[in-house]
Amino acid sequence: MDNSGSIELLALRLEDVLRDLIGQHERLAHSLAAKREALSTADQDRVLKLLEIENGAIQAVAEGDKQRQTIVAEMTLLLDADASMPIPMGEMAQLMEEPYRGRLLVLREQLRDRMMVVRRGTAVTRVATESLAKHMQGLLHTIQTACGGGAAYGAGGSMPPVATTLSTFTTTA
Repeated sequence: MDNSGSIELLALRLEDVLRDLIGQHERLAHSLAAKREALSTADQDRVLKLLEIENGAIQAVAEGDKQRQTIVAEMTLLLDADASMPIPMGEMAQLMEEPYRGRLLVLREQLRDRMMVVRRGTAVTRVATESLAKHMQGLLHTIQTACGGGAAYGAGGSMPPVATTLSTFTTTA
């Protein structure tokens, strides 16, 4: 039985899904860069808006990845009915005729590149978020200490275990 027509249709569907995944990863990368900028200026409203955009892109990536897995599983069964696991995309592309082979390999590599950009952007954004949180924690500690009348930091630059109460009231006999 000749499954080449079905394989070609699935390959075309897979190309569309990969293009969509590439676009969603680009959207994520742009959102992460904008979020880092918003964090640096402490623009809370913009951060919240960007988080919504980021969440939408993540949901779209998850859905696209499900579609990709389904298509790859279908293609695997057409290529090897006895396969117990889906054939990895790189190997599957090598089994395809041109132009499908070349296009799938290029799209696969482009998606991997976008995924790496998002991974790096996520790491940088996480560091920026943690830095902002530490800064805000320090500010809150300083404010609490000032309101409590104690020193913000001890002699070695560390936070004192218990705030010291200062008083300007003195008595003389």
